[in-house]
Amino acid sequence: MTDKQIREFYLINEHGKKFEMLGPFNKTPFIYQPKGLGLERDIVTTPIINQKYVNDIVNKFIDITGSIVFSSYVQYDALEYYLTFSKELKLYYSTVEQIDNQYFDVAFKKLEQSEKDNNGLLICPFAFEKLSYLKKDHIATASNIVSAGDHTTFPLGVDTPFFLFTSGYSNKLYFTIYSTTAHLIPARIEINGGYTNPSWINLTNGYEGRYSIADSSGEIIIDSNYPQIMEENGRDITQEQGRKGEENFLYLSSGKNEIEFTIAPTTASPTYTEIKIYWSNEKG
Repeated sequence: MTDKQIREFYLINEHGKKFEMLGPFNKTPFIYQPKGLGLERDIVTTPIINQKYVNDIVNKFIDITGSIVFSSYVQYDALEYYLTFSKELKLYYSTVEQIDNQYFDVAFKKLEQSEKDNNGLLICPFAFEKLSYLKKDHIATASNIVSAGDHTTFPLGVDTPFFLFTSGYSNKLYFTIYSTTAHLIPARIEINGGYTNPSWINLTNGYEGRYSIADSSGEIIIDSNYPQIMEENGRDITQEQGRKGEENFLYLSSGKNEIEFTIAPTTASPTYTEIKIYWSNEKG
């Protein structure tokens, strides 16, 4: 039972519904002796005299396997139903030594059914196909606010409303994001508030985005993950943008990323703009 005290496993599907796989002590269902949680690679080499030269290193994405222990067929049926009607699954895996939740994107492959053993338990082998590296989700937020309110002023008269623009307003926002992953990481951008044809550049790797926008306020979503998304206020704007290769989609390089956003031309002053960047550091 030591394994249950130091680890946590649970599934979350595309509807946000959670299924606990390693519950409180002496409770079922729980995962027994899971395998495939680490990293395994194929290494292609060429022998040269007295040593080898590495040509390529490829992650194998080995299956996550083991057994799930149930105390009843009712519990088995509940998990089988959950898996049958879940198209997108995240298997969360953490220990008491970890602060952030970590997960694999997985696809359900197998859940066998067994007869009860002498202790009245069902021990059922399972398999999930691993679709990603082990991930940790992060979010960075920057806001530019021009406050608006009722203020008294002269010579317009007492209690005359007008906009008071705060000092220090800039049409540029800056992010510094650190990626601990060795390869490029796709990121999701969300812009909310006011804007005029916003643009950005990741000064670290040169990726940049420039968007032709019909509206001047609302929500823009640019998601570099698969499937890639470019939309404004729920409307697909992909075909309206000029882009070559991976331009317009934000990718983070390993290490420090300096990202500069231009919300609007200097002649425009949106009242409020908030930008969020979502990304997942990956182990692998």
